[in-house]
Amino acid sequence: MYGEHEAHGEQDYPHIHGEHVTDPFSQANHQHFGLDRLKELELANIINRRVFPETPPHVEYSLTKKGEELLPIFEAMRTWGNTWEIMK
Repeated sequence: MYGEHEAHGEQDYPHIHGEHVTDPFSQANHQHFGLDRLKELELANIINRRVFPETPPHVEYSLTKKGEELLPIFEAMRTWGNTWEIMK
């Protein structure tokens, strides 16, 4: 999930996604799945996507006002997860 400092600024894809997979086949599937989710969030006006004309390509994402309104929900979920040690 987003930390507060990450949620208010622009982040490139690995920082938003927050996971690393070592198996190359899984990595390809993982990135495709993540990019599909990012596209859905962009279409739902939850995130903004900014593409820089660079080589290699560089894309940054940031939360819209609508996306920022989800932050208390994410924080509540993180608190709940920490309470019940869900991610440990």
